[in-house]
Amino acid sequence: MHLRVFAVAIAATLLLVPAYAQQSHWSPADDKTAKYIIEMERKWAEGVCVDNGVVAGLLAHDF
Repeated sequence: MHLRVFAVAIAATLLLVPAYAQQSHWSPADDKTAKYIIEMERKWAEGVCVDNGVVAGLLAHDF
């Protein structure tokens, strides 16, 4: 009985705690990470037509 009351109390506490999401923002034009991600997305999209090696660079060897 005590375990059930404890579980309900924990669940109610967790449901009442507000969740804060990250705020989105645009990256600066000279951000190297953003440029890398955009370039890899472009290569991934083109990888269907051309074997450009992006799959080997992004996925693990044992995949």
